[in-house]
Amino acid sequence: MRFLSRVTDYGTDSHLRVGSRLEIKMESFTNPVTGEKHEAHMVLPDGFIFQDGRIGTTSVNMLAADGVSFDHAGNNAYYSEVTWSSRDHIAKEEAAGRFG
Repeated sequence: MRFLSRVTDYGTDSHLRVGSRLEIKMESFTNPVTGEKHEAHMVLPDGFIFQDGRIGTTSVNMLAADGVSFDHAGNNAYYSEVTWSSRDHIAKEEAAGRFG
């Protein structure tokens, strides 16, 4: 199966859609008095996923695929550029599903 996917990358105002099965729309926090964007960060110097993630919220956070579905809009979301590889992080014989 192939699905049309679309990514609009605007930092904490980004949008991801994969067909009708997955959609995530992230929005920046806003100052409740002025309405201006409020930039928040989570800094994890030893973080294994990211070290500096910008924090926002989701106005859409929906999945409906292969018998799994959820809709969790209104929760925190994190935006960060990540460079990651599983190379040399785990022995092949210890990995789930095993490598062939």
